[in-house]
Amino acid sequence: MNIGFELGYQFVIAKRFIIDAEMFGPSFTYYTFKANINGELDGQTQNETLQAVLDALKAKFPLLSDLSSSKNVYSSGSASQKFPAIGFRYAVSIGFMF
Repeated sequence: MNIGFELGYQFVIAKRFIIDAEMFGPSFTYYTFKANINGELDGQTQNETLQAVLDALKAKFPLLSDLSSSKNVYSSGSASQKFPAIGFRYAVSIGFMF
């Protein structure tokens, strides 16, 4: 869920072309994250393999480090997290009237 507003300006070029520039758009967002993993691993290497997978995911998605810093991995292989965030939206659109 995302709630916010945007302010910007519309440039009209040659009666048929427009450029919309939304430059200011604060928002409040509520994210839900859920992950499941299934598979069979040897009992001795399970923790090492799981740690390698988590490290690779944290390298690819930096926000995951913040989410998982105080969380535990469950033996069922599933976890979920809900958290709010404040964000910023911006956009540039180009239009043509037929």
